Amino acid sequence: MVRSTVQMFSVYAGFRLGNTATKYVAEYRRCDPVKAARILKLTLMISAVLCGIVSLILLLSSRFLAVRVLANETLAAAIAMGAFMLFFLRFTLTSRRALWLDLKILKPSPKPIYLED
Repeated sequence: MVRSTVQMFSVYAGFRLGNTATKYVAEYRRCDPVKAARILKLTLMISAVLCGIVSLILLLSSRFLAVRVLANETLAAAIAMGAFMLFFLRFTLTSRRALWLDLKILKPSPKPIYLED
C-alpha cells in the first residue's frame, strides 16, 4: 500500500523531463551546443525543484494519507520515508535519462555560459 501511494506521487515528480531533455539536447547538441547545455541545465534544475515540491507534499500529507486514506496510522512513518526516497529516485532517474546522451557539450569552455544570455 505504501509503495503504490509513493508511486502515485512519483508520476507527478518526474513530469517526463528526462525525455524532454533527451529530445532537445539531441536536437541541438551538434548545431548549437550552448543552447543544448542551457536546456540540460534548466531541465535538471526544474526536475530538482519539482521532485522537491512533490516530496514535500507527500511528506507533509503522510499522516493524513495514513490515517484517512489507508486507515492505518502506523503507515505514516513509512510514507514519510517514501517521500525522501521519491525525491532521490525520481531526480536520479531524470538525471540519468538526460545525461544518457553524449555529453561533449558540457566540457568546460574558456567562456562561462550564463542562463541570463
